[in-house]
Amino acid sequence: IDQTEKKIEIAAKVLEKTSTELSQNRKKAIPNFIKKTEKLLNQLGLEKAKIEVQLTDTESFTSFGKENIQLLFQANSGFPLKPIQTAISGGERSRVMLSIKKLMAENAELPTLILDEIDTGVSGKVAEEIGNVMKEMSENMQLIVISHLAQVAAKGNDNYKVVKRKKTRKTQSTIISLNQDEKLQ
Repeated sequence: IDQTEKKIEIAAKVLEKTSTELSQNRKKAIPNFIKKTEKLLNQLGLEKAKIEVQLTDTESFTSFGKENIQLLFQANSGFPLKPIQTAISGGERSRVMLSIKKLMAENAELPTLILDEIDTGVSGKVAEEIGNVMKEMSENMQLIVISHLAQVAAKGNDNYKVVKRKKTRKTQSTIISLNQDEKLQ
């Protein structure tokens, strides 16, 4: 029992030290994260958007260390920052998620990233900018994008169409590679 209690005590000290280092690293990274995210949001048509990261100490350890992480968001000036899950529309969510995924991809060596309708709720110039951001991301990784927007699809190197047909009570999906003329259509 004494040996086990000593092991637990040593492990608790290591856990506390690691948790403190994790918290310090987060606090150092947050200003850069906010700056880069807001810059991308500006590019994606959310010129007045603000984002903050709120760290709250916890009594016990979690999978995030010894603090909870909360993203706060404000789409337009004059409104308070609120927890992102209650302060964001569908189009805003698409742009925030794309911004965060782009930053994550820059800091991790991902061979492939799949974005499934991350452009939902946007159109026009914003869709064009989303396509530009995705094109930039694709220079460093394989990017597979599922989109219904022409402005986004036009940026792709290769385009495919998913066709669904009902065959004998089951839906069958087929993926067809598009040539240049089919891509234009």
